[in-house]
Amino acid sequence: MKEKLYDCKNCNNDESLERIPQLTRILKSPNVGKQKPGSLVKEYIEENKKILKQEKKQRIDYHD
Repeated sequence: MKEKLYDCKNCNNDESLERIPQLTRILKSPNVGKQKPGSLVKEYIEENKKILKQEKKQRIDYHD
């Protein structure tokens, strides 16, 4: 927000507004960095392959 406001339009006070700096806090989970890059992606791909095989089998069984 680049706009600077000084006067409050709601209560009609002049020069009553001032910006309070926002403090940010970033939390890191303890598991970050313990897995190799891409291992989570590979895990999800394998899981989805299993689901796809089950769906194909149900489709074949349904049409027979």
